[in-house]
Amino acid sequence: MAITIRTIDEAELPAWLAAFHVPFFVDADPERQAAIRRAYYDFRRCLAAFDDGRICGTFRSLATELTLPGGTTTPASAITAVSVLPTHRRQGLLRRMMDVDLDASAGRGEPLAILIASEYPI
Repeated sequence: MAITIRTIDEAELPAWLAAFHVPFFVDADPERQAAIRRAYYDFRRCLAAFDDGRICGTFRSLATELTLPGGTTTPASAITAVSVLPTHRRQGLLRRMMDVDLDASAGRGEPLAILIASEYPI
């Protein structure tokens, strides 16, 4: 079966978090994490790659503003929570999720996308 890219719904958040935790070696209870995060996640901006119903990649964006020279601001999409399971790497999944999100961002009037790359242990 072909891998599909789509947004997740609230009920899929624990599975999405579990998939996100694998590549980063996070040992956290996805159900507990979902209970904490559910209230402030915009599920229209949470993407997943699904392989036969199983989440194998994650991607999330959030609305923000970017300050430009001269002090003006412009809407932007902040990219975060980007991951692919080791079993599914090098298949173009991140590129496909990025394409879906960039198209949606353009539709929302966000002319820019920025990457928020961080790991708490660093």
